[in-house]
Amino acid sequence: MKKRLSMVLLGLLMLTSACAEGGIEGNYGPYAKGTKQAQQFNPNDNDRFQSFNVDEIEQSAGQRYGFVRHSERSAAQSLQDEGTASYDKELMADSISKIAASLQDVEEAATLVTDEYVLIAYDTFSGEREEVADQVKKGALSFVPAHFNIVVADNPAFMPDIQRFASLSTPPEEHEETIEQTVKEMMTYPQGEPVDLDHDGEPDYDPLKKSENELNDREVENN
Repeated sequence: MKKRLSMVLLGLLMLTSACAEGGIEGNYGPYAKGTKQAQQFNPNDNDRFQSFNVDEIEQSAGQRYGFVRHSERSAAQSLQDEGTASYDKELMADSISKIAASLQDVEEAATLVTDEYVLIAYDTFSGEREEVADQVKKGALSFVPAHFNIVVADNPAFMPDIQRFASLSTPPEEHEETIEQTVKEMMTYPQGEPVDLDHDGEPDYDPLKKSENELNDREVENN
């Protein structure tokens, strides 16, 4: 028991030393001093957040986990003050394109993310077109919320088409019809395995709903 306690204390001591060298000061977590302000959960008050500086972060943001804790009161206040969360479409498109292009059978990929669609055009040398399309689509599913419709096409000729939409300065509703036409054309290409739809005809990616359906099926079988 004493040996285990000593090991724990030694580990905590090493962690504290590493944090001190990495720019941690006070209660601000792994962040160095800077000018940009953000908020971090205050462990001393379940409903409040404290400010910290993130301008000169020594540790890369991609190497840290993301964690946010809200109470019912703080969540309601945050939604009232800031509204609902928005998505960084360019960041999503970048991540999806990287994942697609890193697949063994994909040479190049381009992605457009709109309010409704994720359009992925890619170039492949594989003859297993349905399989590659399925891999590309599943890669995108790991980055986007369930309400997005993912459409893929193994034709690089679509790349300049979807790129053109990203550079348009006109309101989205003015070129919505053109996007819909592009979607129809891309749908003529292999789309991989079909996605299960719920009773409203929407993509059903909800793991909780899937578990609930499985439990209901088991109850029916048992009865």
